[in-house]
Amino acid sequence: MEAKVLKSHYVEDSYGYFQLVQDDDSHFLVGWNAIQSVDNDDWGYSVHQFTTYEEANAAYEAQYAIDKDWGNTI
Repeated sequence: MEAKVLKSHYVEDSYGYFQLVQDDDSHFLVGWNAIQSVDNDDWGYSVHQFTTYEEANAAYEAQYAIDKDWGNTI
C-alpha cells in the first residue's frame, strides 16, 4: 500500500505544519514541524509511529491544540 495522508494542517505564516499519514495497513505516522510542539518548547521537528489510528489521531490532535493556542488557526 502506498502512504496516504489522512489529515494535514498548515496555515500560512504560522510556521507550523503537521500530518497524520497511514504508511501501510497497520502503521500510522504523525509528524510535525512547528514553532512549539508537544516534544519541545522551542522549534521542533518530530515523527512518531503508532499501530492504531486512535493513538495517532490523539497525537495529531495534541499538536493541533498547541497550534490553536498560538492563535494560528482559522
